[in-house]
Amino acid sequence: MYKIVDQWQIAFHETILDIKPPEKIKIRHEKYFKMPVYTKSGGYNNGVVLKQLEACGCTLTNGLIPSSLVVKTGKGTLLTRGKDYEFDAVWGTIGRIPSSNISEFSEVYIDYDYIPMRIDSIVLNSLSKIEILEGKNASYCPPLPALRKGDKRLMNILLTGKSSKLTPKDCYPILQNKILIPRQDPMQSFLPNTMNKLKSGGKLKILAWGDSVTDGLYIAPRFHWQQQFFTALKRIYPKHDIELMSLGWGGRCTKTFLDEPESSIYNFKEKVLNSGADLVISEFVNDAGLFPEIWAKCYTDIFNQFKQKKIEWIICTPHYVRHDWMNCSGKTASEMEDDPRPFVAFLRKFAAENKIALADPAKIYGQLYKTGIPYQTLMTNNINHPDQRGLKIYSDALLAIFKK
Repeated sequence: MYKIVDQWQIAFHETILDIKPPEKIKIRHEKYFKMPVYTKSGGYNNGVVLKQLEACGCTLTNGLIPSSLVVKTGKGTLLTRGKDYEFDAVWGTIGRIPSSNISEFSEVYIDYDYIPMRIDSIVLNSLSKIEILEGKNASYCPPLPALRKGDKRLMNILLTGKSSKLTPKDCYPILQNKILIPRQDPMQSFLPNTMNKLKSGGKLKILAWGDSVTDGLYIAPRFHWQQQFFTALKRIYPKHDIELMSLGWGGRCTKTFLDEPESSIYNFKEKVLNSGADLVISEFVNDAGLFPEIWAKCYTDIFNQFKQKKIEWIICTPHYVRHDWMNCSGKTASEMEDDPRPFVAFLRKFAAENKIALADPAKIYGQLYKTGIPYQTLMTNNINHPDQRGLKIYSDALLAIFKK
């Protein structure tokens, strides 16, 4: 279908197309009123984020051109790296050194160059000619170029600060128009009480339980995965009495909840087990970073306590996150279709063995490339916080269980 023929040139069928390289943008005399201390640990929370590299709670990684950074005082005095300030070239954060002459609230001005993200689209236009539509620059969630009347999108190309030339991992030919989500009706047999209440019209209490993706402080409540699911479920069962409760804790995992003392507002027994929920739906992308022996212990413990309380459970596999966090750096999207994370394999096996209902967002994320969507462009923090489209995938995976 396509072939990369030069550094920034691609052959799509019989048409040779020139792709505009990622754009270097120059920022000059950008004013900063506060310069926190920079520590040796580095990272996205270190100091302050360069303004044009800001994402939702994080940064545009690898966007900064390190050699371009110049820092000056309000009077124009040039400041020195290592003496007055330090910065993280990967995360685009900067902070003062405690021994420097600048204080936390010293006014400084910064010059730098950076490369934003962009998605271009190869389209078949209304005249049956193949051409490029250039996208808009963004520090996160770059939008697809808007189609004109008669355009048909054929392929998307993701360009970032790490793109020194076109490679297959940057190219997303559109293989199908939408994700085909298989029905999960058999999972209903693992939810007898839930299904009985939905069919009979009885009061059903659902608890959405998870980490920051469930807490959702970074996005409007109506876009939370549980709210999108709840709204859709009410459309399927419009005359039924369904109550949605939510308990999310950013940066935490199942083990954290289980370890919390009774006095804690996140104590598992009080806030989950004794919540009054008939059905608990769990989402814990952070659990992927735990050791396998912790998965087995925590999930077995939770299962046994739910079983004793006659609480039904739907486990959600996690969405995809940064390539390097999934040990997939350099891989193409098709090479990542089968989720490589051991945690996902554990969840699927654990749910099957214990006859627990499983919603599988990871399976949907793995197929996004077939519709031309780079999954990482759905992350508002460029790491692991999905936007409304990425959160809708959780809803879609859950609805596959409940559709009539």
